[in-house]
Amino acid sequence: MTGVPAAIQARAEGQLREICEALQAVPRASPFWSSLDQSRLCLVVDGWSFFYEVDGRSLLVTQVAK
Repeated sequence: MTGVPAAIQARAEGQLREICEALQAVPRASPFWSSLDQSRLCLVVDGWSFFYEVDGRSLLVTQVAK
């Protein structure tokens, strides 16, 4: 997350942790997971876009843009 202000990065990390916790409640049989394999996800924090994907049990930020 090079170039991202520390306060924005901290907020994004906190929100991504919350997303991870919420995903643990989604049953593996849910159609959500197959949709997730084909979708690009994005968290926006104060104009910064954090694109991410879920790979198994890991959430990976793949791109950051302002």
